[in-house]
Amino acid sequence: MKIRNPYLMRFGAWVSALIIKTLFRTVKVRCHNDLPETDPRNPECDRFYLHCLWHESIVMPVGICTIKNMAGLVSRHQDGGILALTMKRFHIRAIRGSSSKGGTRALKELLTATESWHITITPDGPRGPRRAVKEGIIYLASQSGNPIVCWAFASNNAWVVRGSWTDLVVPKPFSTVDAFVAPPVVVPPGLDRAGIETYRQRVQQVMEQLDEKVARATNAAPVAPQLRRAA
Repeated sequence: MKIRNPYLMRFGAWVSALIIKTLFRTVKVRCHNDLPETDPRNPECDRFYLHCLWHESIVMPVGICTIKNMAGLVSRHQDGGILALTMKRFHIRAIRGSSSKGGTRALKELLTATESWHITITPDGPRGPRRAVKEGIIYLASQSGNPIVCWAFASNNAWVVRGSWTDLVVPKPFSTVDAFVAPPVVVPPGLDRAGIETYRQRVQQVMEQLDEKVARATNAAPVAPQLRRAA
């Protein structure tokens, strides 16, 4: 059931934010990053990045983000409304748009935001295919000059909320979340379509390498490539 009443949406966002804040007060977060200066929570982070993570992990950056210059791309579909309102309660700027709705306007807003904001993007959203990087984040990196930092998350005890094309992973109280971070991918300016595809494949490979680290941390089998591409 989709919630369209604006008052119910605000209430839902308030409840969601309260749950996430309460939950993450009990969660231990360990960050595995060989270049800590790429972590936006680090005071020594002296530039802005495009942060890339799978849609199923979207709760993680909301829960652990403690900075005020983080923005995220959120679908303009109805399902994105409560998420955008929830992000606002964490001081995370929501930029609304997707490849199918509001994409051009969102791209302009994203390009402007890259000058003074970190941007978090789920490149397999808003409707999949699961764990398949789309071209949008590559184009944005090429146009803005901001490198792409890939993230993946593992939890030793989590709820998995099943969805139509992907799941939502929510760590349970008093669990441990491991954040795995890859070195930045620098995308050259002015790429043509072939160049964008080359770097899309490179980012896809980096994300899959992080998936393997998550699988080892959780003793789970990595997602097979054919499942990543399945709608």
